[in-house]
Amino acid sequence: MLSTTKELLGHSIHAADGNVGNVDDVLFDDRAWMVRYLVVDTGNWLTSRPRLVPASALGKIDRTGRKVAVNMTREQVMCCPSLDADMPVWRQMARKYWDFSAWPVLWFEGFYAPVKTLTREEPAGDPHLYSVSKVIGHHARARDGELRHVVDFVLDDEVGCVRDLVVETGHWHHARKVLIPPTWCKK
Repeated sequence: MLSTTKELLGHSIHAADGNVGNVDDVLFDDRAWMVRYLVVDTGNWLTSRPRLVPASALGKIDRTGRKVAVNMTREQVMCCPSLDADMPVWRQMARKYWDFSAWPVLWFEGFYAPVKTLTREEPAGDPHLYSVSKVIGHHARARDGELRHVVDFVLDDEVGCVRDLVVETGHWHHARKVLIPPTWCKK
Protein backbone atom coordinates (compact mmCIF):
# COMPACT_ATOMS: atom_id res chain seq x y z
CA MET A 1 0.00 0.00 0.00
CA LEU A 2 1.15 3.55 -0.64
CA SER A 3 1.34 6.27 1.99
CA THR A 4 2.93 9.68 2.31
CA THR A 5 5.56 10.50 4.86
CA LYS A 6 3.42 13.32 6.26
CA GLU A 7 0.72 10.73 6.99
CA LEU A 8 3.25 8.49 8.73
CA LEU A 9 4.80 11.16 10.98
CA GLY A 10 3.29 11.10 14.45
CA HIS A 11 2.08 7.49 14.25
CA SER A 12 2.73 5.61 17.49
CA ILE A 13 5.19 2.74 17.44
CA HIS A 14 3.59 -0.39 18.85
CA ALA A 15 6.11 -2.98 20.05
CA ALA A 16 5.18 -6.53 21.03
CA ASP A 17 4.63 -5.40 24.64
CA GLY A 18 3.12 -1.94 24.17
CA ASN A 19 3.52 1.57 22.81
CA VAL A 20 7.10 2.87 22.85
CA GLY A 21 7.07 6.25 21.09
CA ASN A 22 6.12 8.12 17.92
CA VAL A 23 7.49 8.35 14.38
CA ASP A 24 9.49 11.57 14.23
CA ASP A 25 11.20 11.20 10.83
CA VAL A 26 12.03 8.76 8.03
CA LEU A 27 15.60 8.23 6.81
CA PHE A 28 16.22 6.94 3.30
CA ASP A 29 19.20 6.00 1.15
CA ASP A 30 19.48 8.17 -1.98
CA ARG A 31 21.19 5.45 -4.05
CA ALA A 32 18.54 2.73 -3.84
CA TRP A 33 15.75 5.04 -2.59
CA MET A 34 14.98 2.58 0.18
CA VAL A 35 13.71 3.49 3.64
CA ARG A 36 16.50 2.58 6.06
CA TYR A 37 15.16 3.77 9.43
CA LEU A 38 12.23 5.31 11.20
CA VAL A 39 13.37 7.89 13.72
CA VAL A 40 11.30 7.11 16.79
CA ASP A 41 11.12 9.57 19.66
CA THR A 42 11.08 7.36 22.76
CA GLY A 43 11.23 10.26 25.21
CA ASN A 44 8.43 12.13 26.93
CA TRP A 45 7.20 15.73 26.71
CA LEU A 46 10.25 16.89 28.67
CA THR A 47 13.03 14.94 26.97
CA SER A 48 13.62 13.73 23.45
CA ARG A 49 15.31 10.38 22.78
CA PRO A 50 15.38 9.71 19.04
CA ARG A 51 16.14 6.07 18.19
CA LEU A 52 16.81 4.51 14.79
CA VAL A 53 14.40 1.63 14.25
CA PRO A 54 15.49 -0.35 11.17
CA ALA A 55 12.98 -0.65 8.35
CA SER A 56 13.41 -4.44 8.48
CA ALA A 57 11.67 -4.45 11.90
CA LEU A 58 8.52 -2.75 10.61
CA GLY A 59 5.26 -4.63 10.58
CA LYS A 60 1.73 -3.63 9.68
CA ILE A 61 0.75 0.04 9.47
CA ASP A 62 -2.67 0.80 10.93
CA ARG A 63 -3.67 4.08 9.29
CA THR A 64 -6.99 4.51 11.10
CA GLY A 65 -5.44 3.85 14.52
CA ARG A 66 -2.27 5.78 13.57
CA LYS A 67 0.00 2.91 14.71
CA VAL A 68 3.02 1.19 13.24
CA ALA A 69 3.73 -2.31 14.52
CA VAL A 70 7.37 -3.31 14.98
CA ASN A 71 8.72 -6.84 15.41
CA MET A 72 10.56 -5.84 18.58
CA THR A 73 9.93 -5.43 22.29
CA ARG A 74 9.91 -2.04 24.03
CA GLU A 75 13.35 -2.80 25.49
CA GLN A 76 14.75 -3.67 22.06
CA VAL A 77 13.46 -0.38 20.64
CA MET A 78 14.98 1.53 23.58
CA CYS A 79 18.31 -0.21 22.84
CA CYS A 80 18.27 0.82 19.17
CA PRO A 81 21.06 3.23 18.23
CA SER A 82 20.52 6.95 18.73
CA LEU A 83 20.13 9.34 15.80
CA ASP A 84 23.86 10.18 16.01
CA ALA A 85 24.89 6.55 15.50
CA ASP A 86 24.35 6.81 11.74
CA MET A 87 24.11 10.54 11.09
CA PRO A 88 21.99 11.64 8.16
CA VAL A 89 23.50 14.25 5.84
CA TRP A 90 21.94 17.27 7.60
CA ARG A 91 23.54 16.28 10.92
CA GLN A 92 26.89 15.76 9.20
CA MET A 93 26.68 19.28 7.75
CA ALA A 94 25.79 20.75 11.15
CA ARG A 95 28.82 19.02 12.65
CA LYS A 96 31.09 20.47 9.93
CA TYR A 97 29.68 23.93 10.64
CA TRP A 98 30.53 23.71 14.33
CA ASP A 99 33.99 22.30 13.56
CA PHE A 100 34.72 25.22 11.23
CA SER A 101 38.08 26.73 12.22
CA ALA A 102 36.87 30.34 12.01
CA TRP A 103 35.26 29.87 15.43
CA PRO A 104 38.37 30.19 17.61
CA VAL A 105 36.91 29.71 21.09
CA LEU A 106 34.08 27.96 22.82
CA TRP A 107 32.52 29.70 25.84
CA PHE A 108 31.00 27.89 28.79
CA GLU A 109 30.60 28.48 32.53
CA GLY A 110 32.69 31.62 32.84
CA PHE A 111 35.79 30.60 30.90
CA TYR A 112 36.73 29.71 27.38
CA ALA A 113 38.80 27.05 25.71
CA PRO A 114 40.22 26.95 22.22
CA VAL A 115 38.15 24.62 20.06
CA LYS A 116 41.20 22.64 19.00
CA THR A 117 41.77 21.50 22.61
CA LEU A 118 38.34 19.92 22.79
CA THR A 119 37.95 16.47 21.30
CA ARG A 120 34.82 14.73 20.15
CA GLU A 121 34.58 11.19 18.98
CA GLU A 122 31.56 11.03 16.71
CA PRO A 123 30.82 8.66 13.87
CA ALA A 124 31.15 10.14 10.41
CA GLY A 125 27.69 9.06 9.26
CA ASP A 126 26.46 7.86 5.92
CA PRO A 127 26.83 10.29 2.99
CA HIS A 128 23.78 8.72 1.31
CA LEU A 129 21.41 8.83 4.29
CA TYR A 130 18.82 11.59 4.04
CA SER A 131 16.07 12.80 6.35
CA VAL A 132 12.64 13.19 4.76
CA SER A 133 11.77 16.12 7.04
CA LYS A 134 14.94 17.97 5.99
CA VAL A 135 14.49 17.32 2.24
CA ILE A 136 10.90 18.59 2.29
CA GLY A 137 11.06 22.24 1.31
CA HIS A 138 14.12 21.89 -0.94
CA HIS A 139 13.77 23.42 -4.38
CA ALA A 140 13.28 21.11 -7.32
CA ARG A 141 14.54 22.00 -10.75
CA ALA A 142 13.64 20.56 -14.14
CA ARG A 143 15.77 20.81 -17.29
CA ASP A 144 13.66 23.72 -18.47
CA GLY A 145 13.41 25.63 -15.18
CA GLU A 146 12.31 25.79 -11.57
CA LEU A 147 9.46 23.53 -10.38
CA ARG A 148 9.14 25.00 -6.85
CA HIS A 149 9.85 22.59 -4.03
CA VAL A 150 9.47 19.10 -2.58
CA VAL A 151 6.38 18.90 -0.35
CA ASP A 152 6.21 15.18 0.50
CA PHE A 153 7.32 11.64 -0.34
CA VAL A 154 5.19 8.65 -1.36
CA LEU A 155 6.33 5.41 0.26
CA ASP A 156 5.55 1.86 -0.78
CA ASP A 157 4.85 0.09 2.53
CA GLU A 158 5.22 -3.40 1.08
CA VAL A 159 8.67 -2.87 -0.43
CA GLY A 160 9.93 -0.16 1.94
CA CYS A 161 10.99 2.24 -0.77
CA VAL A 162 10.47 5.84 -1.81
CA ARG A 163 8.07 5.51 -4.72
CA ASP A 164 7.76 9.19 -5.70
CA LEU A 165 8.62 12.70 -4.61
CA VAL A 166 5.65 15.06 -4.40
CA VAL A 167 6.72 18.34 -5.98
CA GLU A 168 4.71 21.54 -6.13
CA THR A 169 4.75 23.37 -9.44
CA GLY A 170 3.51 26.72 -10.71
CA HIS A 171 2.83 29.92 -8.82
CA TRP A 172 0.89 30.04 -5.57
CA HIS A 173 -2.43 30.80 -7.28
CA HIS A 174 -1.89 28.09 -9.95
CA ALA A 175 0.03 25.62 -7.81
CA ARG A 176 -0.43 21.92 -8.34
CA LYS A 177 1.36 18.84 -7.09
CA VAL A 178 3.05 16.33 -9.35
CA LEU A 179 4.73 13.00 -8.66
CA ILE A 180 8.36 12.67 -9.71
CA PRO A 181 10.00 9.21 -9.70
CA PRO A 182 13.18 9.26 -7.59
CA THR A 183 15.15 7.74 -10.45
CA TRP A 184 14.77 11.09 -12.25
CA CYS A 185 16.47 12.94 -9.39
CA LYS A 186 20.05 14.16 -9.31
CA LYS A 187 21.77 15.91 -6.45
